[in-house]
Amino acid sequence: MDQGSISLHPDRATPLRIALSIIWLALAAVFFTLGWQLATEAKRSLPTFEATQPRFELSGGGFRFELDVEGTPLETPFREFREQVNDYLAELGDSVQKAHRRSAWGCFVAGAASLASLVVVWLKPASP
Repeated sequence: MDQGSISLHPDRATPLRIALSIIWLALAAVFFTLGWQLATEAKRSLPTFEATQPRFELSGGGFRFELDVEGTPLETPFREFREQVNDYLAELGDSVQKAHRRSAWGCFVAGAASLASLVVVWLKPASP
């Protein structure tokens, strides 16, 4: 072999190498599991908000009861409120999904780096 070349030496299984291998393998498993969970969460969306309009019924002959807000029927403010909340939830949901995707990719990269470190533990520079 050339000087400076690197070779794999599985016959040099020292307790330190075995311990480091177990640690790196465990870390890789943790990172890949977290990445998978975050990627799964990134596919979920927030549910929409459904505001139910209150109904008032009063029984009585010739009696009519109607609620309004500044001359506007009560249904309109409820509808506008529901639309605003759902718009906010949609924006929040998109933001959360993007954050989960970025976090998942970070965990996958960390898992790959852990596996690379596992390989490095078993590499030994060749003797001259």
